[in-house]
Amino acid sequence: MTSQPPEGNPDFTANPAGGQSPQEQLGYQNQWQNQAPPQQNMPPQNMPMQQHNAPPPAQMGTLRVTLQGSFWTNSMVAPTVTLDGYRLNVTGSSGSFDFPVPAGQHRIHAHGQWMKKYGNADLDFVMEPGRLVEVFYAAPMNQFVNQGNIGFTPQKQAGGGCLIALLVFIVLIAVLAVALPMML
Repeated sequence: MTSQPPEGNPDFTANPAGGQSPQEQLGYQNQWQNQAPPQQNMPPQNMPMQQHNAPPPAQMGTLRVTLQGSFWTNSMVAPTVTLDGYRLNVTGSSGSFDFPVPAGQHRIHAHGQWMKKYGNADLDFVMEPGRLVEVFYAAPMNQFVNQGNIGFTPQKQAGGGCLIALLVFIVLIAVLAVALPMML
């Protein structure tokens, strides 16, 4: 059994960049669909309806969000990415995801969350009709770093020094736990 897209939602195909098809993106894009409001106070059947010139549909562009990193440097939990306060459907902790976005000024926010919220990053951009805007987000390597990196070019992951210091501390405790009883 195949499911039909919601009324007013064109049937898009899968994205070649590896992102999701717009059918799978239910969060942000449905806000921009031109769906007719519920019919209320309809004139009787014999009376002609007034014709109004409908405004043209909003010009769209494409936002490509690239989550940098790999299985070894990222959390297994996908970061939360929002556009103008609406959550985008990002299903992995790394890779590229494409989203249709109306032309105009926008703000993208990303953060990770495991035991606490970390890696906060915000970026303002202007979407032009028919254009592609690429945004790169690099979550920190650990949750003890509050600031993530986001920009129009590939970003470096923060928190490497903190992660190394934490690992050295754990190894030092383990060595002391083994060596101290032998010295007594």
